[in-house]
Amino acid sequence: MNRYQRNTEFRENFGDSLLVYVYGKVKAGKSSIGNYVAYGHGDPHRSIIDAAEPTPEFFF
Repeated sequence: MNRYQRNTEFRENFGDSLLVYVYGKVKAGKSSIGNYVAYGHGDPHRSIIDAAEPTPEFFF
C-alpha cells in the first residue's frame, strides 16, 4: 500500500505530462521519432511546426 501511495504522489507532480527517454546510435532515427510524435511527420516542414497546436513547451 505504501508503494502505491508513493508512486501515485510521484505521478501527481507531473499532471498529464509524459517523459520518454530515447537513446541509440548516431543517425538511428531518434529525432525522427520525436518529430513524428510531436507533429505527425518524421521530417516536418517549418509550416507544420509553426501550425502545431498546442505549442510545445519545454522545461529544465
